[in-house]
Amino acid sequence: MKKAILILSILFALFAGCTKYPDGPSFTLRTAKSRMVGTWKIEKLLIDNADSTDEYVSKVGCEVEFLKDIYNPDGADFKLKLINCNNGKTCEGFWELNSKNKYIDWIFFKDTTFLTVIGPIGANRDGEWTILKLTNKELKLFTYSPWSNTWGNSRRFDLEMKKQ
Repeated sequence: MKKAILILSILFALFAGCTKYPDGPSFTLRTAKSRMVGTWKIEKLLIDNADSTDEYVSKVGCEVEFLKDIYNPDGADFKLKLINCNNGKTCEGFWELNSKNKYIDWIFFKDTTFLTVIGPIGANRDGEWTILKLTNKELKLFTYSPWSNTWGNSRRFDLEMKKQ
């Protein structure tokens, strides 16, 4: 019995020190892709550390849907949608996990009927997002993006999302 407790303690210590994402989780049996798949509501949007959540909700208001349906025949890219948007439109694109699941890339297709965007969120937008936290119910990301009002300046976008 003491041997089993010792082995479990050692395993726990090893896994607790091997966190992939800064904000967790420290251990999970689910793959990053399986945790990512689903519909996510944007709970908080910060642009250069300024809370822009209300602006996002009033202008765009979309939920982000990560699908497990393959977009690309090589299997690396999966379908992505902005759904339940204020304008009643759906915007499509694709996503993939990169660098041992530390980053998520997304690209939304150009759509002339979907005009409202904020930074890297919306039609004809893309971004490589660093994953800070990825649980089955919480997702925290950030990216630096040239999508701004000032030409040539990169801005930081932080997202906190909850799975619906």
